[in-house]
Amino acid sequence: MFPVRSRAVLAAGMLVSLIAGLAVADSTGATTPDDTVAESSVAGTLDTLADTSVAITPEIAVLPPDEPWAGLTRSEWEVRAWQWVASMPEDVSPWRDTTGERCGHGQSGPVFFLTGAADEITCVVAEGTAILVSSIGTECSTVEPPPYFGRTEDELRACASAEIDPYTDVHASINGQEIADLGSYRISSPLFTLTFPENNVFGAEPGVAQSVSDSYSFIIAPPPPGEYEIATSAMHPDTPEPWAMTVNLVVEAPQVIEPATTT
Repeated sequence: MFPVRSRAVLAAGMLVSLIAGLAVADSTGATTPDDTVAESSVAGTLDTLADTSVAITPEIAVLPPDEPWAGLTRSEWEVRAWQWVASMPEDVSPWRDTTGERCGHGQSGPVFFLTGAADEITCVVAEGTAILVSSIGTECSTVEPPPYFGRTEDELRACASAEIDPYTDVHASINGQEIADLGSYRISSPLFTLTFPENNVFGAEPGVAQSVSDSYSFIIAPPPPGEYEIATSAMHPDTPEPWAMTVNLVVEAPQVIEPATTT
């Protein structure tokens, strides 16, 4: 999923699944249930999303480039995705997951981040969760070895941009539906902090660093239960074949398992 060493972060469809109790993020990253969502307001949100979404299938709605979700902008969700990826040591990190079995490790809140290290993975996500998909992306920091190193915000921004600029033919699709005008979804993050643990996946010195990311990303509103195929690809001039990855996304409703009766 991470061609060369530029990193694609696939992360976590139609607001039919939006119900009262949908969690929304506050500025600290905590989630708070909104118990006041009325059926009429859900319908109104559905209508608005249907009018403004860039790509829609019967089950999937993709938000416009500037549309926030759960109180945060897409750029802010990108920051949280990188902080999530960087926070775990390599032996448990979903970034090195070749099957998808660890894709939910360390995840919480209203947006799910998908990542992995194989051409195809399967990931299970709870109903009611939005999905952040970064078709191709990278970050640079103040502690990583070159070419991912920068001393200042300007250097970090130039570093991240230089890593993404060479990629061409960047594509993403959901159930075969191509995301139109993906170029309009390229985004650079604000300056943010990363905390690298021992044995992190980026080979960085442990500790706190500053960082800037650059990516092609989009947010999918929560899909109803079902199976979905998210495919991404991009071409780099240094490789003869395009980089490509497919995520088989399984969205599941909460289970109700009756306890065994005792006699």
